[in-house]
Amino acid sequence: KYISSTSDTVVSSEIIPEEVLDSECPYPDLMDSLIQAFQSLSQRYQGRLQSLKEQLEKTDKFCGWCPDDHQQFQFTVSMYTHDIPNYRALCMDMLLRQFPDRTRLELVSFFFYLKNMAETDRDATSSFFLYCLNLIICTY
Repeated sequence: KYISSTSDTVVSSEIIPEEVLDSECPYPDLMDSLIQAFQSLSQRYQGRLQSLKEQLEKTDKFCGWCPDDHQQFQFTVSMYTHDIPNYRALCMDMLLRQFPDRTRLELVSFFFYLKNMAETDRDATSSFFLYCLNLIICTY
């Protein structure tokens, strides 16, 4: 905990980098201002993080895709291997034809979500979180 020198406000030191707390500043008001800025930033981002977590909890296993569409998507993507010239463009063209109700952004995001799942050893939850986070960020 840190107690501000100009006020009796107690600030949690977990949200403030050690470099700021350990720095020697000849101006106590400046130090307090820096600490308040970090606290304000932390509160805003904690609120945003909580909002993202709530949105993620509302999202189903396939991020709004029904299991049949998910399976069809995976099958279509598996038909276009890396050895085919321009395979991503061909695959995306086919996906756009098969899923006319989906936007290009949704298809690309889901493509990279599945690719990430296949290429990394990360657990499904973190990869799912990254996919949904990408969708949320791209919609703002």
